[in-house]
Amino acid sequence: MTVVLSLVFFYLMQKHLLPFQYFKLIFGMNVLGLTSLLLHVESVLKEYRAKITYVHFLPILTFFFTCLLNYFDIYLLKFSTNQTLFYGIPIQKKGYYTDLVFIRGFLLITITLIIVLTSIKFLKNNTVKKKKKEYIYWIYVYSSINMTSFCIALVYYFSFFDPKFNSLIYNLSSFLIALTVISLTLNPNVLLLITSITKTTVFKLDDNTDVFNKINILMLHEELFLIKNLETNLICDKTGLDKKTVLSAILSNTQGNWKTYINGLRIEYAIQLLKTDYLKNHSIISLGEKSGFNSHQSFFRAFKLKTNMTPGEFYKNNGE
Repeated sequence: MTVVLSLVFFYLMQKHLLPFQYFKLIFGMNVLGLTSLLLHVESVLKEYRAKITYVHFLPILTFFFTCLLNYFDIYLLKFSTNQTLFYGIPIQKKGYYTDLVFIRGFLLITITLIIVLTSIKFLKNNTVKKKKKEYIYWIYVYSSINMTSFCIALVYYFSFFDPKFNSLIYNLSSFLIALTVISLTLNPNVLLLITSITKTTVFKLDDNTDVFNKINILMLHEELFLIKNLETNLICDKTGLDKKTVLSAILSNTQGNWKTYINGLRIEYAIQLLKTDYLKNHSIISLGEKSGFNSHQSFFRAFKLKTNMTPGEFYKNNGE
């Protein structure tokens, strides 16, 4: 939606139907739109609605703060562009948008990198389904186009190249914008994936197995079980589930309670560390703490219950 609105405003400004001050609104929509895409990616890949945190507000707040400074004639960069047009729109005040162009470019490039890194992290997971892999590959293509477009816009505005290349840079920038729209048009199903990531279709399920799978994915992907004194409230906040539903799903699928489930994940984590010779450079007490246990006594009890061996015995039999 923000992409379409930005293009409409650009067109109206090029036809002189809107004042050039609308640049601020367009840039703000760019930042807001890409932040929304980040939330979209997180939700689709994790299979639960990603919670909006203060980190997601930072880009738009940073942009708004820059606008506020400029309103009071406080400018971070003392630079006047040599260009007369920007995205085909006459630049009426040479240094008026320097801060906004730079901050917009910096924020968009940063958000795009976060999107790509988030996708890479999930692609490394061998359990990622084919449909999600196709989505991730689309993200790579879309992000590459966007990244190139943002960089070219900065290069053009700040005149890093000889002026004789301005026409080429401008045409390339216009081409990339069109390519961005085409990539969305040709892949509508990609954006429709988010319609299934809602509390109604994911979290209000009668099948406890499906609910448990969502909880387990969240727990493993974010390694929440490593948090000492982990409470069900955190899971409820992140998923939108109530406490009763969480505990019921765990009981139905593990035949154990909350504590047993969490300790089981912690022991599996500790076992993986033992298999990588963690004890060669660390103590067993350190192993328990790293695995999320509050005390070495509780770690020993949980480990013995799970494996019928102490951590030292397990390491001796399997780690050496």
